[in-house]
Formats: sequence, structure tokens, C-alpha cells
Amino acid sequence: MKIVILDAYAANPGDLSWDEFAALGELTVYDRTAQEDAAARIGDAEVVFINKVRLTDEIFAACPNLKLVSILATGYNIVDLAAAKRRGITVCNVPGYSTRAVVQMTFALLLEICQQVGLHSGAVHTGRWQTCPDFCFWNRPLIELDGKTMGIVGYGAIGTAVGAVAQALGMKLLVTARHEKPVPEGARFVSLPELLAQSDVVSLHCPQTAENARMIDAGALAQMKDGAILLNTARGGLLDEQAVADALRSGKLLAAGMDVVSAEPIRADNPLLTAPNCFLTPHIAWAPLETRRRLQAIENFSDLGSGIHIAMQDLDIRGAGNLLGAEQSGFIADLGYETYQKILSEAVKELKNDEFGDLYAEEIRKGNDLGGENFVDECALESDLQMSFPDDYVPSSSERMLLYRELDGLERGEDVEAFRLRMKDRFGEIPEEGEELIRVVTLRHLGKCLGAEKIFLKAGRMVLYFVQNEKSAYFESKAFGQCIAYAAMNAHRSNLREANGRRSMVIQEVRSVKDAVGILRQISELQAV
Repeated sequence: MKIVILDAYAANPGDLSWDEFAALGELTVYDRTAQEDAAARIGDAEVVFINKVRLTDEIFAACPNLKLVSILATGYNIVDLAAAKRRGITVCNVPGYSTRAVVQMTFALLLEICQQVGLHSGAVHTGRWQTCPDFCFWNRPLIELDGKTMGIVGYGAIGTAVGAVAQALGMKLLVTARHEKPVPEGARFVSLPELLAQSDVVSLHCPQTAENARMIDAGALAQMKDGAILLNTARGGLLDEQAVADALRSGKLLAAGMDVVSAEPIRADNPLLTAPNCFLTPHIAWAPLETRRRLQAIENFSDLGSGIHIAMQDLDIRGAGNLLGAEQSGFIADLGYETYQKILSEAVKELKNDEFGDLYAEEIRKGNDLGGENFVDECALESDLQMSFPDDYVPSSSERMLLYRELDGLERGEDVEAFRLRMKDRFGEIPEEGEELIRVVTLRHLGKCLGAEKIFLKAGRMVLYFVQNEKSAYFESKAFGQCIAYAAMNAHRSNLREANGRRSMVIQEVRSVKDAVGILRQISELQAV
């Protein structure tokens, strides 16, 4: 198999190795490739890795052996997907590898705007502090984020993580996205105009599409608060850059932080270069060593026949016998064992619900029923209930953290009970909020067994969000049948619903984790319909 990497330098300027890629086939690596040279360099290769080189239908036509395009990034707008599909070429990207790094950059830009660290460090180094008549000075007004409103446009993995950090800093949170999504306590899902009008900080975290190109134009900027801050770590094409520059000059925008621009590298005539209070970085949010190492490791485990998703399905083909052997241990080391396990679990779940869904459905039809845990890797919980070990019960904060981490790792009922007995023996009778926390382990286990990917336990009701793929064999399983049976028997307090292709069940009058555990146990004991 011939493999070509067209623009390797960005992902690996020399601090990482391509050896693991070379082990997959005959590898040719180009640090950089001009657009006009792409077809010739791909030639008769079956696999091509790209970062920013654009692949068009014309290039595909000139490269008839091409079977796989693997993007060393998250965004896939550089590939003509329709042309690839028409020609039977699989396209893979790598979502998730740089989420934390992009969140970090988002707040690096925001905090630089608020605290002006670079400006004041420069002033200190030039002697300003030495000659200052006061014990401190500031060259520009500083901004406190607590109480300000963060508006997040796009609420995928990165947007969600940015929102969590914003709330941790005491910010209010508004969210908008193409489709309405659940948001954490204290946040609101609103329309884009409402978000623009009410936000002190607007941060973009959505993919660029034909529909949202230049969405932040003069009209959108006019809707924003006077003196708002604009952040963009997504795609430069989301902005009308001239309009943003004009808003900075007029004072409509206090400042802007940009890691991306419409044409990269940035052109000399880009209006943002001369705009006041515009902080620009050269598209480096994704670039920490750790994220690039993770990117390489994930790509090396990519299935050569998957669609646009993180792909590790080849593990099923290779077999699991040597997963932890010497041959692959380097990948695990690069990823981090916990991250590796998570990616593997997600890949297996995806196989069950998508590519191999028919096989699982056939197993069910044969009477070999599969529980919900066969389709769900983990059941997450979001709740507004009081669940913790109080300070007066476990005084040490570090010890509480260790206990929380230990509890989170428990799965078996006997382990949970042993944990409870140890707590009683060491700290005394467990307060109710501590008991509620311990019950969460059982709740998540029951939810997983019933095929719930997420449980919302808020405002006196429980919502079970089932397997996201509505065509999954899960919906023929006994577990889903039990949920249907419960809804039919308890129509006064529960109902099944479907919104945006996602099925869920709402159960009213659930006011504690204890109540929720009791209900899920009832469901688990029912005969499926």
C-alpha cells in the first residue's frame, strides 16, 4: 500500500516521528505541497494524509487508485466530500484530539485581552516598574470576568468545554447552535440574535459551512453590545473581517482574539492586521506537542474504510489479542492509557450501532438478546441535586477529591457497598447528600444497562437519552422494550419522545437519586413489549 503525506510539517516539524506510519505501507512524506502539485505527488497512492491541502474532484480524477483521504485535523471543509463519495473514496478526520488545547487557547486570548499580560510584562522589562512612584501600575484598564456573560456559538465538544470553564470563572452562559441541545444548569439555549445582544464575550466554536460563511458581518456586529469582546478559534471564514476591523476602530468591539483568519497564512492586506485591540495568533490552538502526538496516535489506529469520524474499527479486524503488546504499546503511551481506552470503547460502541448494526440485529432476532450495555459505553449524569461529601464530614479537600475519583471508578455493586462501609467506619454515618452521591454509581450502571447514554435529573424529573443512532439494533433489544413497557404502564408520569432524531424518555416526579435508582430497577425487572 502506498501512502503519501502532502503537508507534514505543520503536524510534525521534526519533534515527532513518522515511523509508525511507515510501518503501514510504502510511505512518502512531503513537508509542504503547493496546490498545483497535489495530484502529481499523490500519483498512484491508495492513501493520502493532508492537513490544509485542498482535494478537489479534479485531483480525485487524476488519482484513480486513491481509496482513503485522512485529514490530520478536525475540519474537513478542505475536501470535496460529494466528489469523494461519488468516487468511493473514504474521508476520515480526527475530532476530539485537540479539544482541551483549543479551549486553552480560547481563554488564553480572552485573558490576554482582560489582563494584558504581554503589555505589562514588556513594561516591567523596560524599567517602568522600577521607576514607578507607586507599588503597582497598569497601562490599560483590566477586566474581571466574574458576572460577565459568555455567548458560545456552536455547542459541540469544544463549545461545551469552553462553557464549563466560563462557568467556573463565574460567567453567565448563553449557547446557540444549529439544533437545540441540553445545556448545564445556569445556562440558556437562545437564538443567535439574542446571544449577540446579551453577551459580553462572543466565542465561535462552530464548523464553517456554506450557510454560515461570514455570519459575523456588519449586521451581526450591530446587534452586539457596545464594548463586547469577539473570539474566534474555529474558522476565519465565519467572519466578515473588514466589518470586524471597522467595529474595532469604532469602539463597537472592545477587542477581538483570533487564532484563525479567512486566508492562511494571513495576507498583508488583511484588515485585522491594522485594527486596534486585535490579538492574532497563527492558527496554533491545536498545536501543543501533546495534541499533535495524540493526533498521530489516533491516525495510526484509523480504519481505512470508515466515514467521517474518529476511526479505530481496524482493531476489530486485527483482533484484540495483541492490543497491549509491544507492537502497539507505543501508541498507548502516546495517547495516554485512559484516552486510549476511551477511544477504543467509543469505536466499539460505534461499530455496534452503525457499521455492524445488522449483525447485532440478527443476534437479537435469533433470540440472543443483547442488553443496553452492549450499545452504550458509558452513561453520563447531569443533575441539580445536592450530591457530595460535606466539608464537615470529610474535612480535607484533597481527600474528598481522592474519594470522588475512587467512587467514579467503581462498577460492581459489591465494590460500592464495600466503599460505603469503609466510609462509615472511617468518618461515621454518611449524610444524605453523601449517600446520594454513592447511589450515582448504581444509577449510571442501571442507565447503561437500559441503553441510556445520558441521564438528566433536574427540576423534579428524569430524562433518559437513548442510543443516538435511531437505526441502531438497540431499538430491537429487550432493554428498549422494557422502557416502552414502563412508559405504557405509567403514562401519567412518563412518555417517550423523539426530537432531532434522538429518542428519550421523560419521567416526572423524580426528586432524588434514590427515586431514580428505584425507577430504573423497576424498568429492569419488566417484561419487554
